[in-house]
Amino acid sequence: MYADIGDDSGHSGQCWEQAYATLDRALADLHDGEVDPPVTEIRIAQGTYTPSGTNGSFLIEKGVRIEGGYRGTSVGGDPGDWDPSQFVTILSGDISGNDDPGTPSSFNDNSLHVVLISIFQTVRP
Repeated sequence: MYADIGDDSGHSGQCWEQAYATLDRALADLHDGEVDPPVTEIRIAQGTYTPSGTNGSFLIEKGVRIEGGYRGTSVGGDPGDWDPSQFVTILSGDISGNDDPGTPSSFNDNSLHVVLISIFQTVRP
């Protein structure tokens, strides 16, 4: 599966051109068993990804690999180019993108845990 910030109306996540716009959407479809065949890797294009809602988290199931650092489709070239030092992928808990060290209240909407990793594998019917 693929995630690349942008519009993903009706996208399947099965290639870069059909990438989900959010990691949340890719994980939700994965958790709900909407992906066939089962996926074990999600490739994430450069950019900053935040979980949905205050105190949201990205839940990564056992056996699922998340890998960032891909070029993606937002700039020219092969979207599958992988170079984490050039194509930086950030999973952030700053939901509103407004953190300011001088304003403590700007942190109120941040996620407590950005990533949660399950040690149990979901069994699907």
